[in-house]
Amino acid sequence: MIKKLTRSTFKRKIYNSEIIEIEGLSIQIDYKKINRIYLKISSRDASIKICAPLKTNSPIIRNFVNQKLSWIHQNRQKILQKNLSNSNLQGKIIRYLGKNYHLELKSDSTKPRVEIEFDQFKNSYEELVGSIFLINCDKYDELNKNKILEKFFRDKLSEIAFQFLEKWQKIAQVKVEFLGIKKMRTRYGSCNPRHKRIWLSLSLIHYKIDFIEYVIVHEIAHFFVQNHGQKFYAKMDELLPNWRSIKNLKID
Repeated sequence: MIKKLTRSTFKRKIYNSEIIEIEGLSIQIDYKKINRIYLKISSRDASIKICAPLKTNSPIIRNFVNQKLSWIHQNRQKILQKNLSNSNLQGKIIRYLGKNYHLELKSDSTKPRVEIEFDQFKNSYEELVGSIFLINCDKYDELNKNKILEKFFRDKLSEIAFQFLEKWQKIAQVKVEFLGIKKMRTRYGSCNPRHKRIWLSLSLIHYKIDFIEYVIVHEIAHFFVQNHGQKFYAKMDELLPNWRSIKNLKID
């Protein structure tokens, strides 16, 4: 019987080793006092290792490898793709609320999620410094890792936006019937004054929290003045007198 390499088998004393090549694959053979042949493909670098009984001859090992070639190639490809995905993301710089963060990948015993580690702060959303952790996402390719990260950003932006919305509905004495978040190529926000709806760009999560507030106030101002004429800017001055300085300081 042939089994995958176990932890106890891996720790046993090696009496002899050799490297063989089969169809372009370099395979390390470790000979130990065991009764079966075991196979391991490293999750770190997709290298192949076989543990074999001391007196196993080369033809037996080569025959075993040839029988498992399809499985070996398939699983090595999965590992290499996953590692490439991780290498593209690990250490990547990501802006979150106007600050730069390192994206880190790590694992624990819980479900896939995103966490932020930061130092001291003034409040929940200001002066964040640290790392964004993508946890337990090793089995996902880069596209799906990004989807998990995007959902986290979407949820955070929604949380921030609704806090500001509650504040500015009272100040402006308006009722916003709907606030949504979506990807926008050229805008930070849009609105429908007639139906009292506001859309925010998902990209706002990368900017300072004051800028997010400015965009919300900007869209609320359009409920009163739909163009960008002098009356609109007068309304902005009334609602948020320092809006010009906030607009120009999106990121530290």
